[in-house]
Amino acid sequence: MPKIEKGNILISEPYITDDNFFRSVILIADYDEKTGAVGFMLNQATDTTLHDIMEEEGFPTIPLFEGGPVQMDSLFFIHSSPILDQDSLEITDKLSWGGNFEDIAPLLKDGTIKEEEIKFFIGYSGWAPGQLEEELQMGSWFISDINYNTILEESGEDLWKSSVENLKSNDKIWANAPLNPLLN
Repeated sequence: MPKIEKGNILISEPYITDDNFFRSVILIADYDEKTGAVGFMLNQATDTTLHDIMEEEGFPTIPLFEGGPVQMDSLFFIHSSPILDQDSLEITDKLSWGGNFEDIAPLLKDGTIKEEEIKFFIGYSGWAPGQLEEELQMGSWFISDINYNTILEESGEDLWKSSVENLKSNDKIWANAPLNPLLN
């Protein structure tokens, strides 16, 4: 079984039975064998923007993504901005998550932080200790590395397919699997 680490990308196998994760691409933001894992779905855009949910004017229309089924009433973010590293948790040397939203709000409003440097999520994906390992053994996920620019800049349904196509194994064939094999 592959080793799980912060910064890994989980790509759901094409027929995962959990509707929350159907054809999802998830960035593992934090992982520890004793506490479990935290991740964010990168390809599940919502119809809502940051501007839509803020009560004050001036916020950009950065899209919000569904990060996962846990804490759907909370806002999370990942970023590549060195300006924000003080209160953030490092995922890799190029990517961090979280921080003090009150500190970044003015930087978002004045354009200091660009849309391609940050991605916002409603909720997150979480696994209890041992749960993700069990799902990997069952074949529910492929583990991959991905270009970190892709994480912040790409989104949507095509990200799952391109992520599968970039796998370094025979699993690439799954990229062309139909949404519902019963309709084939």
